[in-house]
Amino acid sequence: MLCKEGYQTRIDIIKAFQNASIHPNIQFEIERFETAYHLVESGLGITIVPENYVNASNHPNVHIKKLEGPMLKRNVYLVKNRSRYLPPVIDKSIETICAFHEGGF
Repeated sequence: MLCKEGYQTRIDIIKAFQNASIHPNIQFEIERFETAYHLVESGLGITIVPENYVNASNHPNVHIKKLEGPMLKRNVYLVKNRSRYLPPVIDKSIETICAFHEGGF
């Protein structure tokens, strides 16, 4: 199971497969990672999902294998309107997030 065409995650996963000279046998395309995970819980195949979808998994029949590689990382951006007032707690949160990621997350 893999995301439908048009999703960046699908592009990254396909590139990772190509880089490893593997041709996946995609039988089902999904729009939501939760759907893919629940289909795996039901015994209907395997999938690749972002880590946060499996962090709290405790299903006895689901085996999770962490995949690593340069093709499986992507940039995430934080965008804010410079001219809009934000409460100090929001500004502090943004500073904390930026400092965390500059530290080599």
